[in-house]
Formats: sequence, structure tokens, C-alpha cells
Amino acid sequence: MKNNNSNSELSKKIVQDSMDKISKRAKSILVCYVKCLYESRLARIIAILGCDSPEANEALENKDSLSRKNILDRAKVIPMFDKYAIKEVDDILASFDYDFKNEYNNIKNNLLNLEHDEAKKIIEEFRNELPVMQDKLNDCLFNFNDLQNLNDRAIQILLKELDQQQLAKALKGASTEVQDRIFRNMSKTTANMLKEDLQFIGPLSLSEVDEAKSFILKTLFDLEKNGKLKINSLQPSELIK
Repeated sequence: MKNNNSNSELSKKIVQDSMDKISKRAKSILVCYVKCLYESRLARIIAILGCDSPEANEALENKDSLSRKNILDRAKVIPMFDKYAIKEVDDILASFDYDFKNEYNNIKNNLLNLEHDEAKKIIEEFRNELPVMQDKLNDCLFNFNDLQNLNDRAIQILLKELDQQQLAKALKGASTEVQDRIFRNMSKTTANMLKEDLQFIGPLSLSEVDEAKSFILKTLFDLEKNGKLKINSLQPSELIK
């Protein structure tokens, strides 16, 4: 009976020790993860603000010297256009219900009224001030839906450079206006074939559509750079980065 009790107590101790070890180690790992995650997220924001900027100094003013150093060390190695940093900013602004939609619309609707050099100067100043907004700025300069504003000759030149399957993927997520503009600049036979491709291409992921759109825009910008067509007075191929 005594041996049974001893074995039971030993087993209980082993079980308890193992559970304690799991609990302590798991909690320790979680604490470490949270600390690192917190510093990593902060570092991405500091990288966007600029490590030596007054805003970064203000953001870190309540941090102890070690935390401040760790965050700044992380921030200094984060690329200017880090995709995680961009998402971080988007998430933060969204949480405060800021999307700057009106402001971006104002930029887009008025940029074409500026001289090219004047627009370039303003764009570069904004880009240097807040590079994380680069994609949104590029969208203001020229996006896929702006194809509807190209003249017929420019669209025809562009279409000669495109694969029909790639075009069908891009048009799958395009506005009716863009689709109609493309169809109008094709022969009736080619337009009908493309419409059939759109019907039978099947569901596509957002990334597939975006990739096709990006390819077409890159082709368009290359044609502008080579002087084969004109997009608009801003010459977006020079301004978009």
C-alpha cells in the first residue's frame, strides 16, 4: 500500500512539474512574442515617420532608453516601401475612420490642370513626406479605369501589344466604361471573341485580376516612355514609381 502511495505521489509530482513547465514556458514565449510584435509594429510606424523626424521623437518620448534603441534599430532596416508597413498604416487610419477619399479625389480631379513640372514638384514633395502613401498617389496619377480617357489611337496602339487572355483577365474586373472603350477599338470579330473569353474564363482571384491590370498599365507606360503614344499632359510614366 505504501509503495502504491509513493508511486502515486511520484506520478502526481511528475505530472504537476510537467504541467508547470508547459505553463511557464508557454506563457514566457507568449510574453516574448507580444513584446517583439509590439516593437516590430512600432518600428514599422517609426520607419514611415522617419527615424530622425520630430514625429518619431514624439512617438517614442515615453519609452525607456532600451526600448527606444530596440525600436529605432528595427526601424532603420525596414525598407521605405515595406508592404507590412503600408498595411499597418492603412489599418491604423481605417481604425480612426480616415480614408482621405475626398482628398484623393480632389488630387485626381485637379492634377491635370497643373503644368507637368509643377505637378512633378508637388508629387515629389508629397512622396518624400509620406512615401507609404505611394500606391494611393500612383492611383491618383493613373489607374486602370483611366483607360477610358485615352484617345482611340492610343488604345489601338496599346491593344497591339497585349495578349488576349491577359486582356480578358484584366477586363474581368474592369468597369463597363473601360470594357466598352476597349471593344470599340477592336474589329467586330476580335471584340466578339474577347467577349466570349470574358464569359467563359471562369472565376478569378483578385490577385490574378490585379496582376493582369498591372501588366497592361506597365505596357502602356513603356509605350509612353518610348514616345509611341501620349497618355495625358502629366506624362504618368515619368511620375509613377
